[in-house]
This record gives sequence, structure tokens and C-alpha cells, in this order.
Amino acid sequence: LFPYTTLFRSVRALLDGARRGLARCGVAADRVDVAWVPGAYEIPVMVREMARSGRYDALVALGAVIRGETAHFEYVAGPCADGVARVQLDTGVPVGFGVLTTEDVAQATARSGPGAGNKGDEAAVGALETLLVLRAIREAVDRDPFAPCSVHLSESVEEMEFIKTGGGAWRTLLEDLGV
Repeated sequence: LFPYTTLFRSVRALLDGARRGLARCGVAADRVDVAWVPGAYEIPVMVREMARSGRYDALVALGAVIRGETAHFEYVAGPCADGVARVQLDTGVPVGFGVLTTEDVAQATARSGPGAGNKGDEAAVGALETLLVLRAIREAVDRDPFAPCSVHLSESVEEMEFIKTGGGAWRTLLEDLGV
């Protein structure tokens, strides 16, 4: 039971980080759904079904795969990453990838801790930034399919806050998100 307890703690800490990142970006807690799966191998099918449902503008995949003494790591980590990437490409729904692939428990704990560097936080903010960029591009193409389009979001939450209060298309995009 030790490995499962440790993995669960790491994944729970990633979820806490994702919630903090989403809250920092202004996403209300009641706009966040959580779906649990038995393991990382099952993440892509759940992400695909959620993306296809039309209920979600962005998703965040969280999990942990710790290398052991068998080939299990290779059979799980790669297909999980590939499957999640395929969901994004097939559906156009951005998916923040916060599935840890580590050599040991210490690395998983370090990447899921409460401070800076929590990969759940980074994946959640990355999914939102990708969503905003995709929406801006799609909006620009809808206005004029032949006009050049340039979109950039900073990695800084402070600059995202500036964009939120700056009006224009960004305000519309964030209001659509409920931010």
C-alpha cells in the first residue's frame, strides 16, 4: 500500500496546486470539476470524454508515475503523455499536462509541493493561457481569415491580471471563461 498512498498524496498535492493556480487566475472554485481515474494509463480516455462533452473549455491532467524496477513505467508514462497530446490535437481543447514522471518518491514530492514549482499549478495556468491564445486566434480568423495574427501571453500572473482589466478582446475571453 505504501506506493499507492505516496502517489495519492502527490496527486492530491498537484490538484491543490492546480486549484491555487486557477484561483490566482480568477477561476471560481465552483467552475472546476474533478474526475478521478484508477491510474495514469486511464487519464487519456477520461480527458477525451471530458473534451468531447462540450462542457469544458480547458482541461488539466494530473497524475504521477514513479519509475520502479520493472518496465511498467515505460508502458504507462509514454502512452499517457501521447494520449493526452492526441486529445488536444483531435478536439482542439487545451489540456494542461501535470502528470509527473519521476525516478523516485522524493522527486514526485518536490514537484508537487505547496510552493513554487508545483506542476499542478503550472499545468492549470498553462491550460488557461493556451485557451486564451487559441480563442484570440480563432476570433481573429473569424473577423478576417487572411489578416496576420499575433498573440502573446506572459508567464506572469500579474500580466494576466493586466490583460483581465485591460478591456477589449481579452476581457471578452475572460468573461466567457467566468474569470
